[in-house]
Amino acid sequence: MNYSMIKSYFQIKSDHGDTCKATCPCHQDREASLSISHKQDKTLLTCHAGCTTRDILEKVGLKMSDLWDQPLQGKSNSFNNNIAAIYQYKDENGKVLYEKVRFNPKRFTQRRSIDGATVWGLDGGTYFQTYTGSNNWSKRERKNSVTREFPKQEPVIYNLPEVIKAVKNKETIFLVEGEKDSDNLVKLGFTATCNFDGASKSVQKQKWRENYNPYFKGANVVLIPDNDGAGRHHMRYIAESLKSYVSTIKMIEFQGMPDKSDISDWLDEGHTKEELLKLIENTKEYTSEDVSIKKEGELPPWYIVSTNSRGEERVSINSGILSRHLINTVHSVYAAEKFYIYDKGSYVKKSDYEAGAIVKKYIEDQYVKSRTITEVVDLWRYEILKKENELNKYQYIINLKNGLLDIEHKEFKEHTENFLSTIQLNTTYDKNAECPIFMKYIAEALEMENVTLIQEILGYLLIPETKAQKFFVLKGRGGTGKSTFLNTVSFLLGQQNISNISWQSLGDRFNTAELYGKLVNEFADLPQTPLEDTGVFKALVGEDFIKGEIKHKGIFYFKNKARLLFSCNEMPANYTDRTDGFYRRFIIIPFDKKPKVIDKDLEVKIQQEINGVFNWALKGLTRLIKNDFTFSENQYTYAALEEYKLQANNVLQFINEECDISEGKACSSSLLYSKYKGYCEDNSLKNVSQPNFKKELLKIPGIDYVQSFRTATTKFRAFTGISLSIQEVKYLNVK
Repeated sequence: MNYSMIKSYFQIKSDHGDTCKATCPCHQDREASLSISHKQDKTLLTCHAGCTTRDILEKVGLKMSDLWDQPLQGKSNSFNNNIAAIYQYKDENGKVLYEKVRFNPKRFTQRRSIDGATVWGLDGGTYFQTYTGSNNWSKRERKNSVTREFPKQEPVIYNLPEVIKAVKNKETIFLVEGEKDSDNLVKLGFTATCNFDGASKSVQKQKWRENYNPYFKGANVVLIPDNDGAGRHHMRYIAESLKSYVSTIKMIEFQGMPDKSDISDWLDEGHTKEELLKLIENTKEYTSEDVSIKKEGELPPWYIVSTNSRGEERVSINSGILSRHLINTVHSVYAAEKFYIYDKGSYVKKSDYEAGAIVKKYIEDQYVKSRTITEVVDLWRYEILKKENELNKYQYIINLKNGLLDIEHKEFKEHTENFLSTIQLNTTYDKNAECPIFMKYIAEALEMENVTLIQEILGYLLIPETKAQKFFVLKGRGGTGKSTFLNTVSFLLGQQNISNISWQSLGDRFNTAELYGKLVNEFADLPQTPLEDTGVFKALVGEDFIKGEIKHKGIFYFKNKARLLFSCNEMPANYTDRTDGFYRRFIIIPFDKKPKVIDKDLEVKIQQEINGVFNWALKGLTRLIKNDFTFSENQYTYAALEEYKLQANNVLQFINEECDISEGKACSSSLLYSKYKGYCEDNSLKNVSQPNFKKELLKIPGIDYVQSFRTATTKFRAFTGISLSIQEVKYLNVK
């Protein structure tokens, strides 16, 4: 084993090339008293506190022979006579990819055939011919040897074609530590497999690979560890890695068997297939709680046992090793000041306290310290840190309960932990599902033109996309179906993908952070409180970066993907922003039709056909994308927006109700403003300033301002083209 690999087993404090300092795993080491150096093709370990090299290696799962760069070669008179067994590893179609060769005395290597050449090893890169003309190649460097480049061979699991067939046939898969054990189980009529490189002896060197997991999707798996610490740790790692893929996992142990024995030894003692099946039947399903200590005296690698000066044994927890174990076994990321743990196809948000609870499961109660949990959580966090925009970045792949729907390439795929999605809809993809009850409801609640529009809106909410830069308000009296639509949205998308912040509260300090990772911010029955600031609102609807802040934690920046969806009986007053930049983001959908018959179970019935509602919304999304995210607005939505503009501008309200606009009219500017202020006071409205009043009037075609307007007796400032409906003072007509 080379020097770099050996260093990876230790906590390095300082590194100077061929020498480094590390903490010794055999005692409580605060001084980094372990020296590691490399000389003459060999790694040297020296603990200045007196721990032996053999003890240090054993603690991290290495052996003395690992200190040499190249394996120590035993003497042999006949190469072929030393081969004890050959195990073939095949691809999904049954083609042999490589062979694992077992020699006597016991050691293993891999070989493969490439264009007639025998290649010893799976790594890619430069190989050396073992002797001239042999066409045998190995990684061992030889002076004056011919070299040749060979590609890397990715490992696969043993008996891969049989595993694929067994999963398809819903047969139980046995996972063991080696090929011999697998073959013995196959002889009994089972399907069995293993990884090619045996058990992991340290959490820092996990041998089970993530790309093995998808082969076990939906399988029932039985794990049979060898009867030693390394075997049990190896199988627990596999169990944690597989648990989000398989239907069930059981891990069996043979009582009364000698240490280091395996399933083959158990069968050699005369035990039968029927006994094995009975043992499996009586074994409970594996859970994460099973990672605790199983036998007295057996400690996972993150437990450090040391002896003090009085000869007393002490146990402490190595936070680095435990955090590394979590990184290797728990699919997780950290973003926007939160942990996200992979579970059933998506990454689920967890607080620091929930992450700490996961850590606590791996420590026996008598050794738990809050400081240790905090250290492990911090180390875990730093290693899995992701930028906010790395999550949910593929907006055209929709995460559903039964898989991933790629609407751009029209593909349906299986879930994978490599797809960093925190958003999974609360529906299963069934392309044939329909929703007749929902369709009847929506047709009764809306005008036909708005049915098309609401289909596009519902489709738009399925994906984390804000390209349309629109937000939506359902407006209408009570009992017109607004709440039913909002509740359908919540059920379809999943409540975990929705925030609930009122329009008026979006700018509050800690509220914007609640929108991160959400599809929709939904709020029913908006309060009538006037809008005070639309700046944050426009940033949320647009595609700007916004600041999120979590109380007692940090600040982060993200692009909001949560579309804003509100309902109300009356629109909240707007006295602050009447610009086109504000109003062009609006779509107001009128809900004006009350159902003739009220069905109290309507929402439950719609939920039962939610798969069909998804298909209907998907058609709306497809149309919206085709139209470059331009919604099918119509005369009803345009009229609703114009009505809101009028409501939001009390100057226009005053003119419509109290004034006449026509050529030849004129009115004193001070009198007109005074009447406007009185109108606002009578109607509990907030008046604008006189300069702003003037600006609003001059926006109206036909109205002008005259600095010095003359009558027969006086002159004054006046607006022309307008007069009060009941004019208190008669002025000359203006031509």
